Amino acid sequence: CMCSVADPRSAHSVYLLPMANGLDQYLANRIAGSGVFDVVTDPKKADAIFTDKLGEAFEERSAG
Repeated sequence: CMCSVADPRSAHSVYLLPMANGLDQYLANRIAGSGVFDVVTDPKKADAIFTDKLGEAFEERSAG
């Protein structure tokens, strides 16, 4: 998980980037069903972003 907030415990909404083998869809269903976080479809409305890959491509994508 790449959290965009200083304290990940304060996150209320999450956005999931596309992940291999549909992992993002599986996680979205599990997270939404748990009621712990709201899953949003707009990354600008998310307190945190989940991804399965980090690196230059992710950093460029998240900077925009």
